[in-house]
Amino acid sequence: MDKQKEEYIVIPITLSLPCRFSAGPYMGRFLREFKQKRILGVKCPSCGRTFVPPRQMCGRCHTETCEWVELKDTGTLLYYDIVYYEFIDPTTGEKKPVPWVHGPIQLDGSDGDVVVDEIALNPTHFKERTMAQTLSTLVHEMCHLWQHHFGKPPRGNYHNKQWATKMLSCGLIPSDTGREGGKQTGQNMTHYIEDGGVFD
Repeated sequence: MDKQKEEYIVIPITLSLPCRFSAGPYMGRFLREFKQKRILGVKCPSCGRTFVPPRQMCGRCHTETCEWVELKDTGTLLYYDIVYYEFIDPTTGEKKPVPWVHGPIQLDGSDGDVVVDEIALNPTHFKERTMAQTLSTLVHEMCHLWQHHFGKPPRGNYHNKQWATKMLSCGLIPSDTGREGGKQTGQNMTHYIEDGGVFD
């Protein structure tokens, strides 16, 4: 027996949700000074690196930054991307016209490693894997990124013992076969999740 189709009544409504939020003591001061056409950064008292925009803690030394320094309005364009993909600009709600150019600038007097890293995962593989497997792949790549900044990166794509040790500390077992008993270092490596480990 066919179920009687229910007619839905649609009432379009436009909601306005004005809100205010605090930028915090560090970013707040940065924005106030920026309105006065001054660019301020903070300097780590341990390693001497200067961060722009300012951050409260040094990511390398884990030391609180407290010294404010003024920087010049000149810098170096590190690279640029020409974007042809249309998307909705979250700041305006309108479709962003293409092409447009994006590129980070390292201000003179600041440190280059302030540039944010990017890890890209191929979304075509998401449907083939569980959420845990996909996130474990992200952590796998984050271990490479950690080694790039804080360790000694190996030659080429080799996965060395330092990388393997970091993976183990994250609850992921390196394996050239993806199963128990595989080699934990080598050129082509994958991993599996440790049962009951910190990642599980």
